[in-house]
Amino acid sequence: MSYINIILTACIFFPILAFFITLPYIIYNYNKYGSVLFVRTFLIYGFVLYLLSAYFLVILPLPDIKDVVNMKIGVQLIPFNFVKEIIENSCFNIKDISTYIKFLKEPWVYQALYNLLLTMPFAIFLRYYFNYNFKKTIMFTFLLSLFFELTQLTGLYFIYPNSYRLFDIDDLIVNTLGGIVGYLITPLIKKILPNKKELDTKAYIKGSKVSTTKRIITFLIDTVIVIFILLLIELLSIPNNSDPNLIIDLIIVTFLIFIIIPIIFKTTLGGMITNIKIASKLDSNVKWYQILFRNLLLIYVVIPMFYYLKMLFEYINMISHNDYNLIIMVAYPLIILIWGIFIIIRNFILHKPFLYEKLSRTQIISTIKVPNQDSGDDC
Repeated sequence: MSYINIILTACIFFPILAFFITLPYIIYNYNKYGSVLFVRTFLIYGFVLYLLSAYFLVILPLPDIKDVVNMKIGVQLIPFNFVKEIIENSCFNIKDISTYIKFLKEPWVYQALYNLLLTMPFAIFLRYYFNYNFKKTIMFTFLLSLFFELTQLTGLYFIYPNSYRLFDIDDLIVNTLGGIVGYLITPLIKKILPNKKELDTKAYIKGSKVSTTKRIITFLIDTVIVIFILLLIELLSIPNNSDPNLIIDLIIVTFLIFIIIPIIFKTTLGGMITNIKIASKLDSNVKWYQILFRNLLLIYVVIPMFYYLKMLFEYINMISHNDYNLIIMVAYPLIILIWGIFIIIRNFILHKPFLYEKLSRTQIISTIKVPNQDSGDDC
């Protein structure tokens, strides 16, 4: 299995990994910066893809367990043994240019180069993004290399009965050397990458504004919390053989999450994570009854409006003597469509306040403050 095929395999598995890290990543960024920058996301996800590729290069191809049973692969604990192998077996002749390419294709040489290149991006990212010093960068590079070697030594954490790859002390040495090279060339790489401090400043500036995306993410976090509590209530009721009333439980939980907590803290649990809060348009201090009125309208009138409309159509159809099914089937989605277009144009394009905010004279503001950023080299 070639290196290219292994990297392609990592690219195939990457979307699965990205699926699991996306929500924590979004929550972290909204909590720290109040926003999610595309450039930062590209860098972080690129780094994750690199780590996945490096890991796959260490463990793949996976052999059959039956084949591993008879393998007797030990450990190589002699430092710089690869140098000895190159000297003794290399065809390299400094006077003969034709030997240069052959030299690079020899297994002792390209394996050493592979191990050198394997950890260089890791060290570059540590210095560029996390601003790690030389000592810290080399230490983490060594630990990464040790993790790779122990993965091989333990037979993929004892999934295999024996090791199917050689534990080589030279790999630790060359990987760590790759970290040193990566650290030293970071200032050159930095010239083509966006400045980390500039990214932070842009993120804070963007986070100081309340975007539509931030409001949606906040509401989704609160909704997940509500669902989690309802599931917990359902699980707790099973041992008691009780039958919880979902509607009543939903009303109570939403009242707690969207009414009681905001009245106390001026924001929801989701708002605490995304750094937004409810403020008054009248003065600096929003009153409890404004929050009460605002969120009662939002949670129990505005959001369930489509459900109320559906119930109304069903009631009209039930009490009428004529069959309005076809009319209702056309009218209901048409009203939803027109209503949705109206909300998008009025609130998200023209940036007019929502009705429940206008009536309660409230607004959503960001609690993110743009810090002072000192200029200078962040390496």
